[in-house]
Order: sequence, then C-alpha cells, then structure tokens
Amino acid sequence: MGKRYLLIILIFLFLILMLFVSCNTAAGTTSDGASSITAQGSAPPRTTVTNAGSQLPTPDEIASNTYAAAGLELTLTVCRQYYDLETHRLSAALDSLDTAMAWPLASYLEMLAEAYRLFPDNAEIRAYYLDALDRCLPAYLVENATVRAPSGEFYHGVTYCNAGAYAEGNYFYDDNAWICIQLLDAYRLLANREYLILAERLLSFLWTGWDDKAGGIYWERTFSQKNLCTNGPVLVAYLTAYEITDDQSYLDCAEKIYTWCYTMLRNRGGLYHAELIDPSASAFDPDNLHPFVASYDQGTMMTASALLYRITKDRRYYDALSDTAAASVGLMFEGEDRMKGNPIFKSWGIGWALRGEMSAFMTGCTRSSSRFMRYFALVLDRLMTTKDEKGHYDPYFMTGEWWPPEDMPDIGHYDREVIQPSGVATAFLLTARYQLYWSEE
Repeated sequence: MGKRYLLIILIFLFLILMLFVSCNTAAGTTSDGASSITAQGSAPPRTTVTNAGSQLPTPDEIASNTYAAAGLELTLTVCRQYYDLETHRLSAALDSLDTAMAWPLASYLEMLAEAYRLFPDNAEIRAYYLDALDRCLPAYLVENATVRAPSGEFYHGVTYCNAGAYAEGNYFYDDNAWICIQLLDAYRLLANREYLILAERLLSFLWTGWDDKAGGIYWERTFSQKNLCTNGPVLVAYLTAYEITDDQSYLDCAEKIYTWCYTMLRNRGGLYHAELIDPSASAFDPDNLHPFVASYDQGTMMTASALLYRITKDRRYYDALSDTAAASVGLMFEGEDRMKGNPIFKSWGIGWALRGEMSAFMTGCTRSSSRFMRYFALVLDRLMTTKDEKGHYDPYFMTGEWWPPEDMPDIGHYDREVIQPSGVATAFLLTARYQLYWSEE
C-alpha cells in the first residue's frame, strides 16, 4: 500500500515539474509572437527584450501615439495623391504621367504594410494595400522567361519583376528582392497563399544571379557589379522565406550569401561597404572596397544577422550584429538630433536602417540600438515642423541634407517622387511600432 502511495506522489511531483517547464518555455515567446533568443552553448544576450507591458497596445493607444498618427496621415496622403484605384497605377511623382518603377513600388508597399500592421481595421489602408498587390504589381511581372546566369547557363520558365511596368526596361536583382520581401510580408499579414507562391518564384529567379566561382549575387544581367544593395535584401528574402516555409534550401542559400557579404564587404570596424571595385575578386582586399558606406546597407545586414541568430543560435551572428549596431550610431548621427550628411539614398533608406536597429534591439543588442532609436525620435520631432501645404514632410531631413539646397535657395517644394514621402511615412510607422511594442527589462 505504501509503495502505491509513493508511486502516486512521484507521479504528482513529475506532473508539477512538467507544468513548470512548460510555463517557462511559453514565457520564451513574447505577446506579439516573436521568440526571445538565448544562445546555446555560449553566454546569453546581455539584455532580454519583451513586449512593452503585459498586454498589446489598444487601438486607442496606437492612434494616440504621435508617430503612428503622423504615419497614418501621411500614408493616406501618399495613397490619395499617387495611386489611382481605377487604373491600378502608381505615379512616379506627384502630378506626373510617368508610372513608378518597381523599386518605388516596393517602397510604397513597405509603407502600406507598416500602416496595415498598426491599423488593420482601417478599410482605406486595406483597400489600397490589396489593390497594389493584386492589381498593380502584376503589370511588372514577366513570366515564363529565359535568363542567363553568370556561368553562361540558361534558365527557362523563370518569373521575375521587371524594372518598369509592362516589361519596360531592364530587370535588376535588387528590385526583385525588395518586391519579394514585400510579398512575404504580405503573406504573413494577409494569409493569401498566392503571395507566398509568387515570392518563391522570385526567389528562384534571384539565385540565377549567383556567381558560382567568386560568390555573391550580381546587380543586373550584364554582371558588371556586385553590391550590398542587392545581396543584403536577397539575403533577407531567403531568411524570411525559410522562417515561413522551413525549406532548408533557402537557409543554405542565405548562409552562402551572408558568408560572402561578411568576408568580402565588411571592414574591421563592423560596417559594410557598398560594393566591390572588381566584382570578380574571390578573396578579401581592403583596396577593392568601394569607399561608399550606406546606412540602409547596414540595416539589411543587421536584419539578416538577427534572423540567422534566431534561426541557428550561433553566437557569431549575434556578435556581428552587435558590432554593426554600435558602429551605425556614429555613422548616421551628428549630435543627438541631426543626421549626418551620410548617403542614405533617399528617405526610403532610413526604413531599413531602422529595421536593422530594431532587429538588434529585439535580439538583445540593446545598448547601441536604444541610443539609435532615441536619437532618431528626436530627429522625427524636428521633422514634424517641416510639414508643407501638400501634407508632406522634408524628405531630405533624414538623409543629412537640408532644405532648401544651398545651390537652389528659391526652390519652393520638396522632392515629389513617391519614394520620398513613402519613406518618411515608413519611418514614422516603424518608430511608433518600436515605442508601442518593445521595451527593455
């Protein structure tokens, strides 16, 4: 009888232990679904990051956030001024008859995705978002095409996104990567499997730009340039696809690209240069690095490092992320509320710099990224004072340039390319998401 009671007690204690383990495991996931990350076999990140509070922000709390409100207003302004719901056409610039190229379309989709993420019940945002994905984007697609790889091999039955609508112009691998990322994000937000299917077709195309001999993906079909503005977003696209599909081939491709970027384009300070002077080089040479160091390039590599660390738990990715995050603060800011004259390449580029810093913060590299985000909020506070009669903000403010240009003191309006206000709106929305959802413990 005593043995039976002892057995019952042992089973009871075992069940309590399993419940405790289960609760601690569940605590490793934040309230918006992102997993907290601890390196296996090495020291954990210095700071853990969780959702700001025990509950998600309410719609009223989101709407009352200064940057969220400004981002929503500007997003709707851009949609109404640049996008025609009847013709499903995105204008290249305000009051322009030219149709936007694929890269600005990706910027426009990024803005809509961030607005929809914060305001999913806004019917107007949803209408513009779906129309751009379902009715505008198809005009840029070329299907059942034949493309030549750097090796000279031909690939048939390929789908890619052309630089211009209706097969106008060349195709570029970076354009396809930006569009692919937006399709993957749209799949996550809208659960429409057609977006994932198209994204995977673009992923197949992207690998046709890989150089089997020296590594790296070329910029376009003449194979004359290998740059980070191509390899960075392609890397993010493959890693995002792996997280969604668990397809090992995507992770294999991503690790090859990351190794090439880290080996060939990264300097000892932790920053990545824009491109190689001689794209055929197969070994690192500091004299072969183009001197241009772009902030958004650091953002894509920080995002990729965070994703690889989350997937593999390999401490090397965390350390690389931490180094680049620390170096990026000095790269971008002059004082606490002014951007340096650093070439971000239009206000659109700041969105990827922000995503990189947010990735660093949420991975535990909080010291430098918190400083970065604090400084950038001060920049946005100054930006708020530049709103003009069209509802636009100074797009140069975030690139370290100042309006009006010294050589054109009498110019009366900001750059009206669609990529500019889209980038400003995205910066507002990303900053709002950071403030609303994340904090240090």
